[in-house]
Amino acid sequence: YYPNLHESPFYLVTKVAEDLDRFEVFESPIMRAAIQFKWEQYGMQQFLWQAIKFCLNLIVLILFSIQASRSMELEDCATLDWYFGRDPESCGGNYALKQSYILLPLSFLCNKMFLTNELDQIRELGLKAYTASIWNWIDTIGFGLALAGQVMWVFAREGVKFPNSTRMCLGLSCLLMAWKMQALED
Repeated sequence: YYPNLHESPFYLVTKVAEDLDRFEVFESPIMRAAIQFKWEQYGMQQFLWQAIKFCLNLIVLILFSIQASRSMELEDCATLDWYFGRDPESCGGNYALKQSYILLPLSFLCNKMFLTNELDQIRELGLKAYTASIWNWIDTIGFGLALAGQVMWVFAREGVKFPNSTRMCLGLSCLLMAWKMQALED
């Protein structure tokens, strides 16, 4: 373990191979064995943990998006009465609205986990390397849309209506993240 990634032997070999455009070094039996060892000891666990967090976030976002969209269809529930502990019947007893309010804090928590992960990546890789990956752009756009959709949904409860924009943000976010999950399987 090296506290500074740039001091790691694997980093140094990778950097030299990249600088010299000589990637055949990774085809040697010693390097293959070392890469396999590192994958089994460290990489696979990290990858699985990240995949589980991403899937959880996607599931929560999809559930929230469905319930939020259903709740916006009812005009009689434009207040936060139920959320603030007032009479649930003031919102017509709307199940979708209640479910959305239950899912909203969980959804924001998942977004916080994602944001923390992305900021860690930026800190480790640097902004230039982070933005060089199309997958990081997809993550940033997808989760930015999710956050925008969630915020617009909260404002819609206070009477500021943008149902089509809210649905569009939430829907596009779900599509981007589902597409990324499909791409990771290939």
